[in-house]
Amino acid sequence: MRNENEFDVIIIGAGIGGLSAGNFLQAKNPELKTIIIEQNNYPGGYVSGFKRKGIYFDLGAEGMLHFEKGGSNKILNELGFNHPVLQIEPIEANYRNNDFLNMFSSRDKLLVEIETKYPHEKENVIKFLNECDAINNEITDSGFTSPKITFLDLLKVIFKYPKLRKYGLLKFSHLLNRFLTDENVKNLFKFYCTWLALKSNEITAPIAANIISEAHTFGVQYPVGGMLAFAENFADHYRKNGGQIQYKSEVEKIVISEGVVRGVKLSDGTILESPWVISNADLQRTVFNYVGEENFNKQYLKNIKRKELSITGALLFLTVEEIDLTQYPPHFNVSNEIDFDYLITRLREGYFDYEFLGVRIPSNIDSNLEVGNKKSIIILAFTPFDWNDNWKANDKMERKADYKQLKKEVTEKIIARIETAIPNLSEHIIFSELATPLTFERYNLASKGAWYATRYDQIVGNYKSPIKNLLFAGSNISGGGVGTSLYSGLKTGQYLSEKISNNK
Repeated sequence: MRNENEFDVIIIGAGIGGLSAGNFLQAKNPELKTIIIEQNNYPGGYVSGFKRKGIYFDLGAEGMLHFEKGGSNKILNELGFNHPVLQIEPIEANYRNNDFLNMFSSRDKLLVEIETKYPHEKENVIKFLNECDAINNEITDSGFTSPKITFLDLLKVIFKYPKLRKYGLLKFSHLLNRFLTDENVKNLFKFYCTWLALKSNEITAPIAANIISEAHTFGVQYPVGGMLAFAENFADHYRKNGGQIQYKSEVEKIVISEGVVRGVKLSDGTILESPWVISNADLQRTVFNYVGEENFNKQYLKNIKRKELSITGALLFLTVEEIDLTQYPPHFNVSNEIDFDYLITRLREGYFDYEFLGVRIPSNIDSNLEVGNKKSIIILAFTPFDWNDNWKANDKMERKADYKQLKKEVTEKIIARIETAIPNLSEHIIFSELATPLTFERYNLASKGAWYATRYDQIVGNYKSPIKNLLFAGSNISGGGVGTSLYSGLKTGQYLSEKISNNK
């Protein structure tokens, strides 16, 4: 008979990848004894949220592309999990020159916007979207989802899929230039590159076409009650199927003996034993801290070390009262005429520009998130982790007076910029708090606060590690985004479920 510290599977991290792996395992094998170890007192990681004096804020993710009718949600439904969602419409709006251009998921509405602002490009946009659809249809049929298509990959599809053959080795910038002539219209679609934190000449044409086609066919959904409600529901479903979650516990080491996983050691010294460990934690942290370099070969370590992290940023959380925001899109950006490729270039060079700010108003999607006359606004700014000497943190990364003063200055500049779109906003603010890249590194244990983990064009891409019985899940191996993290966890859970079933 096993003791209380023996488990069939240990999962590190209650982020979406860890939760989806756990849900698959427990739904398919309810007799299993699995546990998720989570350092925070809430689930979800970046797919979460919090409340301040009853007002809700999303903590990271703000929507889910093609979730409602997507493949991952279909699997979740088969596992008995459901969560209602609302459509975000428009997906995004661009506020420039005192006017909005709305990027509707509805093709008809989008084309009306294009015809109004850029009539000379309407037919080109139609052709562009049709080509994205054609490429995406071949991706769906072939199952091709890799962020990089190699020549060997291309050989597998060269005869059956003409669009993938044509665009497989080309970049998104080529696709844009082939169909669109107006740089402003190209930039509207370059916006989607920021979802992957890449420039248009870095993301492959098929992957960009997939995103654009699905965004303007199925749209982006938002969980009723916010991201935290979704994560809590997901965690509850896992527990109802017999899984355990241990909050406010941090893993210190993954225990390895003779090249095989044996369990984990917690920061309080507790040893949890298990023949299988799934890490949904930061990949660098897993390899270099939890496991240790001595357990990997030099080539694997070299591969991990050279992977670049995604961009990060700051989130400004505001509670406002006595202000009507219903005339604003739920998601919009204040960006003037900034080119999104230039924005990412500047970020990588260490600059923090206030020229691009994203504004999110959750109650304009889910009206139940407004409490009386109070509501939340979340403002997103892409910012480097090491900007301004690591945000004026000292050598020990302690956040003292200089850090607090810098946060105050940044907050004031962000609000002033947003007031060009929402006049007199500052007069209605009753609460404000700025989360910096250092905040995300601390609470999500994400290396340098990376929002999308390893840069999407440099992901590891394999749920199997070189260590026997150590598996990975989540955005660090699949790419950023709710959908990819979900799919990654489900894939890992399915693999392990089959392994366990075959060994019974």
